[in-house]
Amino acid sequence: MALESLVFFKGKVDRRREEPSLRVSEIVALEQADELLSSMVVIRVPCLGSSETTLQKLRELLKTYAGDRPVYLELWTANQLKVTIRTRSVIRPTPDFCNAVAELLGPENVNLLGPMRRPTKPSPLQPTEPPPETDLPVPNEQFEDELTEVV
Repeated sequence: MALESLVFFKGKVDRRREEPSLRVSEIVALEQADELLSSMVVIRVPCLGSSETTLQKLRELLKTYAGDRPVYLELWTANQLKVTIRTRSVIRPTPDFCNAVAELLGPENVNLLGPMRRPTKPSPLQPTEPPPETDLPVPNEQFEDELTEVV
């Protein structure tokens, strides 16, 4: 690893002492983050313009890059109905896999997602305030709701 390179740390915060410290268990280089830190893959498949050959090629890619991350297909119908399906395939999201899917369906149609965390419960000492109202949906929350409905 080169000096001054960007990295991710995995570990735990140790709060037993007066000054908290980070107990690092793993260091992940930025170049490897997609492959090592993602927990699932979502592939958008537009129903219009997708042929049976495209789906067969996608199936072959999923077999070629077998791994341990679940794959979800996000299908869009002609009437703009979105259906999310968890496939039986599990893959390893290497850069080669992502490039192959991007070449087949377009770069905007492959997404690697990290683990979805449940919100932490507020401390009983802290008052809870409702979140500020906004007109814009928060993409991660919206996606998490849609995934939990399908799964």
